[in-house]
Amino acid sequence: METEPPSKKPRATAESSTGEVVLLDYGAGNVQSVINAVASLGFTVRIAQSPADILAADRLIFPGVGSFGSCVAMLKEKGYFEP
Repeated sequence: METEPPSKKPRATAESSTGEVVLLDYGAGNVQSVINAVASLGFTVRIAQSPADILAADRLIFPGVGSFGSCVAMLKEKGYFEP
């Protein structure tokens, strides 16, 4: 039995809602490559400037959490954790 290869079309599109993605840049990971990838799907990327931006986001990308301990420390330092 032969099956067709999976579609190469992106699964996410900018057509729904605002077409904006909020990116949390907390100093870890290669955010520029994430921005480029998301933009290539047709989304506008906005960098979160405050915790309120995160709460208001319809779509949020939290990149580079391979080392969660250092990630949490950086988030606390930047004020993204509740007291």
